[in-house]
Amino acid sequence: MPRQSDTLLRTLTLLQLLPRSPSSISTSDLQQKLKDRGFEITLRSLQRDLNKLSAQFPLLCEDTQKPHLWSFDRSYNRTLPGMDINQALTWVMAEQYLEALMPAAVLDSLTPQFDEAHKQLDSVQANGHGKWQHKVRILPQHQNLLPAEADPDIWRAISEALLHHKAIDVAYLTRYGDEPKLYCIHPQAMVHRHNVSYVLATVKDYNDIRQFALHRFTAVKTSLADYRKLEDFSVDEYIGQGGFGYVQSNREYTLKAQISAELFIRLQETPLNRSQQLEPPDESGWGRLTTTVKDEQAILWWLQSMGAAIRVEEPAEYREELVRQAAELVKWHAKFSHH
Repeated sequence: MPRQSDTLLRTLTLLQLLPRSPSSISTSDLQQKLKDRGFEITLRSLQRDLNKLSAQFPLLCEDTQKPHLWSFDRSYNRTLPGMDINQALTWVMAEQYLEALMPAAVLDSLTPQFDEAHKQLDSVQANGHGKWQHKVRILPQHQNLLPAEADPDIWRAISEALLHHKAIDVAYLTRYGDEPKLYCIHPQAMVHRHNVSYVLATVKDYNDIRQFALHRFTAVKTSLADYRKLEDFSVDEYIGQGGFGYVQSNREYTLKAQISAELFIRLQETPLNRSQQLEPPDESGWGRLTTTVKDEQAILWWLQSMGAAIRVEEPAEYREELVRQAAELVKWHAKFSHH
């Protein structure tokens, strides 16, 4: 006869294995997952346990098919163990930060944690310790674009296909197309960049990686085709080799520049990278920055965003590119000075 502690641990494990609706899991899959974790139980006993738990937890059972499918109610918060106030405050801050970057469909799975965090902070407010939600704000460093909206069901279907190595038949709207195109794709990875989530996948029997913006899928279903995994594919290598246009060459540069007193303080507190060396502002009010950077588009974007707060001396390629862009802006804005 199993010990009471074993039964308790098995019950807790069972609860943790149950997904939130609309996802679900069969009793046979639950039995196998419990077995993988060291808990032997018959299907009849497992069904009996689930029925008992249904009286205490909002469990949903799809009993129109065999084996039955089980899940938690979509709105149920099943955070185990409980969240303390410090964790709640962290979750509220994370929610503010991620809402500006990621589509609602991607954040949907974190809704229970966000809800629990707000409940915890509401309880602090009720005890007279202040409104924590109104004391914390996340401000972006630059102007953020709103994240591209994605369909929650499509996000769920694609993430399931990615995690479980499934090919999917999709309808996809290209950037300049009026009608969706039909593809059978094999998801290999997912990348989130500039408020857009991208699925990296192969198409049909081809081995080249293509990028599909998550918000442009209009329909997704599991394909009858066998999944084709690229065994030698690495998402980090793909990005590092310029898959998203970041890398301009394999070179590294020594970046030397004069920086304003304000930028000196900012880089002192939040360094550009680990090789950064700073010299404090002199009598002229300008400090110096010396660091090693990879030849990436991202570093040029950063230099452009600093405007007149940085004066690039080396490398010459970056200095000349900044001068060229500045000249174009001056020429364009000069048109209005004569009006």
